[in-house]
Amino acid sequence: MVKDEIVANSGVVADAVRGLPTAIIQVLGTWSATLQFEGSVDGGNNWFTVLAVPVSGGAFVTTTTANGNWLVQTVGLSNIRVKATAYTSGRASVFLDLHPTQLCLNSPIDSSGNPLTANGLTPWSYAAANSGIANSNSPVTIKAAASAGIRNYITGLDIFHESLTNATEVRIRDGSGGTTLWQTKIQSGVAGRIVINFPTPLRGTAATLLEILTVTASGAGAVYVNVVGYTAP
Repeated sequence: MVKDEIVANSGVVADAVRGLPTAIIQVLGTWSATLQFEGSVDGGNNWFTVLAVPVSGGAFVTTTTANGNWLVQTVGLSNIRVKATAYTSGRASVFLDLHPTQLCLNSPIDSSGNPLTANGLTPWSYAAANSGIANSNSPVTIKAAASAGIRNYITGLDIFHESLTNATEVRIRDGSGGTTLWQTKIQSGVAGRIVINFPTPLRGTAATLLEILTVTASGAGAVYVNVVGYTAP
């Protein structure tokens, strides 16, 4: 994960793709500018605009003038970046994370430019908060409950943790305080990263939220979690 601030015109936050097929981009802060999503196929020598789809759904875009979360398909790219144009003021905090799960972001679009889902599958993602998830036994909802008869599935996750004072368990649960679907442990005293692509997706109960938490208070240091998946019957 790359984290940096854009504070000037032509300011950029960039990362190498490293063969990973999906980028998750989050922008936070108070700022006034146009931020453009760009890719490169030659190691960053030449850049061009790329399509991004809002995590919350909607039309594909190549720029943004407001905070939000987007997904970009990076297959075939060597590098990806967010670049400021028409900058006026403020500090835009940009989080750029590459993920090993490939999402179908090039689906057909309707007359309004909105992606159409196929076979009843609708992709979703959860992007890490600016300060990470709470470092105590406080669950964070990563996907709200879907409608009746529709389940939440998880296909991949990316966990980056700073050097923690105390070791802690990371747990994904089916429902508020519900059954544990997946769990791992993070050791103290060293930073690290966990990237998992689930060949068989984790499956939640129909019309039920998914949540994540660190079971033990980790003290100093933050845990950043990005999750991707889809909804389907």
